[in-house]
Amino acid sequence: MRRAAVLLLLLAGCGSGERTGPSDEDVVRAWAGALSRSDVETASRLFALPSVVDNTTGSTPLVTRRAVRFFNETLPCGADVIDVRSFFGVLVAEVLLTERPGQYCGSGTGRLYRIAFEVEDGRISRWVRLPDRLQP
Repeated sequence: MRRAAVLLLLLAGCGSGERTGPSDEDVVRAWAGALSRSDVETASRLFALPSVVDNTTGSTPLVTRRAVRFFNETLPCGADVIDVRSFFGVLVAEVLLTERPGQYCGSGTGRLYRIAFEVEDGRISRWVRLPDRLQP
């Protein structure tokens, strides 16, 4: 229940001034946090309908809540956000893959991945795993 209240505050925006909602970076961090807790419902609500994902297998349109939930549910790893940068209107997040409750991340645990996000109106409209960098 407490997580839901925190998410509502995040989505509603709680500061004064011109900011009326979460920043695009806030949305990315909220998605990663929800996924890392295996809170698939919250992670899925942060996606727009329709949205597009590409986890190195080609672009897949997600046009239903069920499809968005399936995508998030089948990601085996959690993601700790290390860095987020804006690059030509797209956010590129560097994430450290982690185990998450109920899933097995396996050899992915501890790897650094980069994911590009497009966020529109507080929702993820495009999620693209970028090519791997050379790992040390």
